Amino acid sequence: MQPTLPLIPEDASPVNEKVSVIREKKLVVYYVGMYPVYSHPENDHACFRLTIAQLITSGICKNSEIISVFGVTKNCVCRAVKQLRKRGVKSFFQKRNTRKGGTKLTATKCQKAQLMLDRGVPRYDIADELDIKHDTFRKAINDGRLKASRETAESSAAVLPGSWVKYWGLTGFRRPAA
Repeated sequence: MQPTLPLIPEDASPVNEKVSVIREKKLVVYYVGMYPVYSHPENDHACFRLTIAQLITSGICKNSEIISVFGVTKNCVCRAVKQLRKRGVKSFFQKRNTRKGGTKLTATKCQKAQLMLDRGVPRYDIADELDIKHDTFRKAINDGRLKASRETAESSAAVLPGSWVKYWGLTGFRRPAA
């Protein structure tokens, strides 16, 4: 095999003897030899993951070289390569699948819950009546979808002994036999 001349641009960071990377005006450009082969904006993580996966799967770079030059984790590199091999290039730019279920706390339930909160009904009673989980109701209050009145908040904080069992839906407990 004939040795190649070092044709890497002078301000580039070498990944190995064939590949180098240079940042030009918020654009990252990847060179193989003296030819630019990939480029992407410096804050485009999907393109970065795709590019490193393509460099590795084409055999131009090794995982360890990418890890040492870019300071990314081994898991990040391995996941990108696996994603490219299993799902292809399109998968880097598709919207990720999220939870498909509908919301239990609909707009009408929110209105009913807010009216009940304003009247001072305890939170666990509201959740039971509207057939929603207590934790869902608590999260709606915490993230601001529902506004708890001070009396309701104070009455929920001062829970009577044993009423926490009802609040969390814990029923049917028996004391161990002595």
